[in-house]
Amino acid sequence: MRRIIQASWLVVLALLLPFGTFAQDHKHRHERHRHLEYAKIENPAAMTEQSISTGRRIYEKNCVACHGASGKGDAGPGLTGAVLTHGNTDGEIFHVISDGAAKVMKGYKEKLTEEERWDLVNYVKILRNTEPGR
Repeated sequence: MRRIIQASWLVVLALLLPFGTFAQDHKHRHERHRHLEYAKIENPAAMTEQSISTGRRIYEKNCVACHGASGKGDAGPGLTGAVLTHGNTDGEIFHVISDGAAKVMKGYKEKLTEEERWDLVNYVKILRNTEPGR
């Protein structure tokens, strides 16, 4: 009887384990979704040539391998077009750059300053070919 109970618990744990993993990654699933808690954060970096140039240098050093030189995506998702996987606002883009995306993309909060991450947001907006402030 004891073995049956132990085996039952193992079955229950095996069935619940995927839900625990999903709960940890729910903020960065691979389908299109939004990060509404970050959507209203405004970009403090003005859309200047200097900011865009700095963002481009950071992008070329850290992002090209996955997102491609043009942002259309090589190993990682594309950054061009009207809809991004993790949200379209400056705050949502900043959040993903800072914290990463699940197990696929590491966050750059420790590697880049806050100002550099906002400059990178400005460059991503240029890659998207959309109007500033979107």
